[in-house]
Amino acid sequence: MMNYTELKKEWDAQRGWRAYAYFRLAGTKSKVRFGRWGKGKDAISETQEKYERYLAKYLTTPQLPVTKEAVVTIDDLVGIYRAAVEKKVSSSHYGNITHVTDLLLHYYKTFPVNDFDKGELDEFRDIVIHSRCTPENVKTKNATPLCTETVNKYIDIIRHMFEWGGAEKLRKEKGKIIYLVDDKVTYSLSLLKPLEPGAEGTLKSKIIESAVKNDVIATRQQCHQMIGDMLWVQYLCAMRSQGVRLLRPCDIDTSHEIWTYNPHCHKTQSSGKNPPIPIEPRAKDILVRYISEMESRGAPADEYIFSPKKAMALISVEKAEKRKSKVQPSQQKRKENARTNGRKYLPCYTKDAYGNAIERAIEKAKVPKWTSHQLRHMRATEVYEDHGENAVMTLLGHSSIEVTRRYIDKYMKLKVQKKAARDVMRDIINLEEERKKTA
Repeated sequence: MMNYTELKKEWDAQRGWRAYAYFRLAGTKSKVRFGRWGKGKDAISETQEKYERYLAKYLTTPQLPVTKEAVVTIDDLVGIYRAAVEKKVSSSHYGNITHVTDLLLHYYKTFPVNDFDKGELDEFRDIVIHSRCTPENVKTKNATPLCTETVNKYIDIIRHMFEWGGAEKLRKEKGKIIYLVDDKVTYSLSLLKPLEPGAEGTLKSKIIESAVKNDVIATRQQCHQMIGDMLWVQYLCAMRSQGVRLLRPCDIDTSHEIWTYNPHCHKTQSSGKNPPIPIEPRAKDILVRYISEMESRGAPADEYIFSPKKAMALISVEKAEKRKSKVQPSQQKRKENARTNGRKYLPCYTKDAYGNAIERAIEKAKVPKWTSHQLRHMRATEVYEDHGENAVMTLLGHSSIEVTRRYIDKYMKLKVQKKAARDVMRDIINLEEERKKTA
């Protein structure tokens, strides 16, 4: 029985002609890919060399009663890695892991882990770049290229998966520990440099600008009271939208004059970071009102401060106060039925529910569109003008000043730089005048 085939080629609609061969691995016939087939007479030579190296290694490796442990495939690594990190990372990050590893499995499912080198990762990066340009996406007009940062993020996920595999023990053989992934593979993958901003086939990431304060105020006036309070608390404390949506009394330290808030679930949770968020006095006044209402009805401390159920209750009270006619018996009966078989609400606002509420208010206010995340940028720009970038870094909870600088509006940077230049020139002029007086 033949254990391997000669190098073959197949047509890929996205990437052109590709080289492959069949090998008997782990007791089953497996398809091993060798990258581009190439164009011209000499273009295939590099792929042929890669095939010959693989074949030589295959022939020198014992292939007798092979167990599944003998050759670890990409399919094996992805399955083990997903199971290990599912409960340890945020749901959004796990979604990214699932997306990019699904794409990896589509092309490299049976590929041996220890043969996946820098060249293969570079090949896969091309796949990621062109993954949006599938025939299905073109038909649905969803063929927008990925931005450079997103491509680099996906490749980092794959690289991290292999690094994780390099620390996982597979078995012990002749007194030596065999790991899931060989060290040579992780080192080879680390040599692939990230893409430069605006690389070919990708979009340059857009800088998120801060919202205009007058637009935010106009939007708040069109919001329901609770949504308006939420976006104002988010702005004053420079929170992410997740932070204000998941506010609970038990997560707030009220033992000092300035309260601090440590969210129980946040973006940097998987990296072990949880910097406290200081509560601005005006935001504190808003929160005191809601917390006092919760204490008066004996609500538990782990109940969310802002929730759709509370918002609907406030709307019902407002409608009752504005009502001029008497409540009809049929309406009263509907209310009684609603109390027993009422609508079920989530315990807190979701990202979409909060964002949609703001969008509706923006449409009513007839102001340019902005998102809740721009509130964080707006607050960062204001603090930068008065206190500098180090204060902004502390307020936003960043560990890198480079990340903080992305949040500061470019026009405000220019304004501060002009002010600093004027101050320097003023000092020079004053010094020259003093010298003239003393001369």
